[in-house]
Amino acid sequence: MMTCDEHSPYEEIHDCREVTVAVIRLWGQKLRQSTCLNSVPEGPGSRLRCFLLISCFLFLYPLGRVFAQPAFIFPSNVSVGGVALSATATVTIQSPGTLASVQVVTQGVTNLDFTLSGTNTCIPGSYAQGQTCTVSVSFAPRYPGLRSGAISLVADDGHVMATQYLSGFGTGGLSVMVPGQISTLAGDGCLSDGFCPSSGTSPATQSALKLPLGEATDAAGTLYISDTGGNRIRKVDLAGNITTIANSSGVAGFSGDGGSAVFAQIDQPSAIAIDGAGNIIFADTGNHAIREINAVTGKISTIAGTLGSAGYNGDGHAAVSALLFSPQGLAFGASGNLYIADTGNNCIRELTAASQFITNQSSSATGR
Repeated sequence: MMTCDEHSPYEEIHDCREVTVAVIRLWGQKLRQSTCLNSVPEGPGSRLRCFLLISCFLFLYPLGRVFAQPAFIFPSNVSVGGVALSATATVTIQSPGTLASVQVVTQGVTNLDFTLSGTNTCIPGSYAQGQTCTVSVSFAPRYPGLRSGAISLVADDGHVMATQYLSGFGTGGLSVMVPGQISTLAGDGCLSDGFCPSSGTSPATQSALKLPLGEATDAAGTLYISDTGGNRIRKVDLAGNITTIANSSGVAGFSGDGGSAVFAQIDQPSAIAIDGAGNIIFADTGNHAIREINAVTGKISTIAGTLGSAGYNGDGHAAVSALLFSPQGLAFGASGNLYIADTGNNCIRELTAASQFITNQSSSATGR
């Protein structure tokens, strides 16, 4: 049995003429096709082989994750209910445009733990990719523990020009729920809306769920659910109403990247995590990938793994070109790095925020 470390990060592709990759160029937001490497004969009579070079797929990062920055971590802990801590974060423009607004959010929600404060140099105007500006942020945690937020620079046409993630640690006591009471927040006990007369309506308690395996809440208390058997991601708002935010058809598949998540296809989603900007990251377990629903645009993209392909490779290289096998767990660290339970490979993988590369963090991985 091969261990995780024994898997080659790249497989040779036999009998191919050339490798063509889509090169995403943020400057001007134009998509070009570029042939990276033609076939190379290995000797007289030998079959042609081509090799995928790192330079070919460095451009394959999904839009919105290109040139990501590690999270800005507030330099000291802050007591819940205590004096807020202010700091200035530098934001690097990831996509050019005309800046219209600066948003500071806590898991996508404004006016909570992280808020705008002081003087900013990120002001309305035109910015080129790679330019920097600063935003002053105040941190006043509402709960103890790791708190996650983000600065988002939004252009006049609505696209996100830059995202700088934020992290801070709150200290203090944690309230305890009174034991002895349980209530249903979502689901009516039916596996399908067609089986129960009350199913299919807006209240979450009257809507069917099928074997849900993942849930997460954002800073405002909105609940997100992996409707695993239904192949959907559901959202329950503060009024208790449920909507489908990914794969409204419920048909298993792996289409839709770059478009609205509502019309995309997913396959047996499991773990869910909400990042500081409010983006919804979930393990598309049946597709052996990690996917993201953008909080601003509602579009879906793959951020780790190759949709529909199981395996193990890619450590030390772009996460979007790696292979995973039935991932089922997710968690964010303070620096914004994403930790993935690569369940079928018996490994913990780390997706680094700054480089979007993936590595194996298991000291004694056993492989499949």
